[in-house]
Amino acid sequence: YDAFNHCLAIDSTASAVLYELSSFYAQLNRPEKSLEMLRRAVAYSSDNFTYRLALATMSRNLGMFGEASDEYEKLVKDYPGKPELNYYLADALTQEGEIGKAIDAYDALESSIGMSEALSMQKYKLYNALEQNDNAFKEVEKLAAKFQILLAIPHTNWVLQLMLPTAPRCYFTTTLFYGAIWASPAFGRINYALKFLRFERTNWDSR
Repeated sequence: YDAFNHCLAIDSTASAVLYELSSFYAQLNRPEKSLEMLRRAVAYSSDNFTYRLALATMSRNLGMFGEASDEYEKLVKDYPGKPELNYYLADALTQEGEIGKAIDAYDALESSIGMSEALSMQKYKLYNALEQNDNAFKEVEKLAAKFQILLAIPHTNWVLQLMLPTAPRCYFTTTLFYGAIWASPAFGRINYALKFLRFERTNWDSR
């Protein structure tokens, strides 16, 4: 620590020294000072991916979600070969309350790495937060198209957790949905279950 401070006294623009000092301050439980060092390191070496990612992460950890999302957004633009950055961006945007932009970031990630249950579930939750139930339902339909058969009970439970929040809060709907799951072969086909749930939702909405 003393040696790095001595080096910094000689050259206050030494980005590598500033970065190392940020680690020391983080270990000393002085995150604000660590953030200051990272900001200075990035200011003097704006093309260093490691410094920039550390700055974005530290900002997020301190609850500075606006600054974190700005940094992640720049990283996504400058490093298109690292699609995983969109995940960090989406998370920061969600924390910031920028739900629509978070969905866009998840869409960008999905276009790069392909569809997955985890991504669809995140998008589903965000659409629900925006009260866009139709878009939320479409995410589940996409999963139905790709994963035709529920291979195990945990997957069945996952679908129940995913779908029931959008269904009317009534025993009849819940019973129909459970029946759709268990009446179909191999613990139920998602499409079969969706038909029952969509039928009840339509009838309930028309009342």
